[in-house]
Amino acid sequence: MWAVLQAHKTMQEFIASKFTDHPSMTPVIVQYMFEQRVDRAKFNALVDSVSASVRENKALTGRLERLEGVVKALKASRGGGNGSG
Repeated sequence: MWAVLQAHKTMQEFIASKFTDHPSMTPVIVQYMFEQRVDRAKFNALVDSVSASVRENKALTGRLERLEGVVKALKASRGGGNGSG
């Protein structure tokens, strides 16, 4: 019975301090942040990888647009591009 009352008392303290402001939560939050952190080198490698992908995407988009223009011109030279002839 005593344990149940202590649990209720502690929970009321957590609620009153909105959980994150309670002194008992600080070590838990710090440990979580430490475990979930991303190493700066890994983060920078990811940024570089995404930047390279963006550059490649832009280059491929340009090539695709040029090819679409070629296809459109070929269809126009064949008389409307209806697939015959």
